[in-house]
Amino acid sequence: KGLQVEATWSEERPGLWTTDGKIAAVGLHVSRKVAIHGLALNLSPDLSHYRFIVPCGHRGGQVTSVKGLGGSAPPVSEAAEGYARLFSLPGRQLLPERLSPVEFFHRQGISPPFQMPAS
Repeated sequence: KGLQVEATWSEERPGLWTTDGKIAAVGLHVSRKVAIHGLALNLSPDLSHYRFIVPCGHRGGQVTSVKGLGGSAPPVSEAAEGYARLFSLPGRQLLPERLSPVEFFHRQGISPPFQMPAS
């Protein structure tokens, strides 16, 4: 089941934009031959917090959400499962899970490029 949100990608303004504002952000960071990427989809955040943010550096840009567009925002777990299904390769299943930064680098077989604070 889709979110029933119409959004477009713009090369000038990275992310997904609706007529009411930015609904999703995509990020990529590459350092020392390691790429870290992420996707943030605004399901139902408190949009008042975004008044301090300039989306993608575009002054006057607004931020919106699935709920803000009048839709029914699913729980994060349901949205993550849908995302995993959409981006899985045929015959392989992408499992949504949260990893600590240390576990992320451990699974890549490399040492984190930072020191973790002592607990």
